Amino acid sequence: MSWGRWNRARACVIIAAAQCLIAVLLGDIPVVCAQQLSIRHYDKRDGLPSNRVECIHQDAKGYLWFGTWEGLSRFDGYRFTSYGC
Repeated sequence: MSWGRWNRARACVIIAAAQCLIAVLLGDIPVVCAQQLSIRHYDKRDGLPSNRVECIHQDAKGYLWFGTWEGLSRFDGYRFTSYGC
């Protein structure tokens, strides 16, 4: 992620937190705050065939499929299963 995108994402989180705080202070306004999700970087050490992912697809069962030039991988939330070229 580039620094520009990271700064925009950080600004959005700060704005959302400020809006939640204002809503709580004003009372009588239903409060809905976004949850912060963790970000994890996966690469060849984790089982991907390549560090360069060309496409990603989530199937009906929830598996994530990653297409690389070195093969196809399926991620089940814990580990990658790779199908090489």
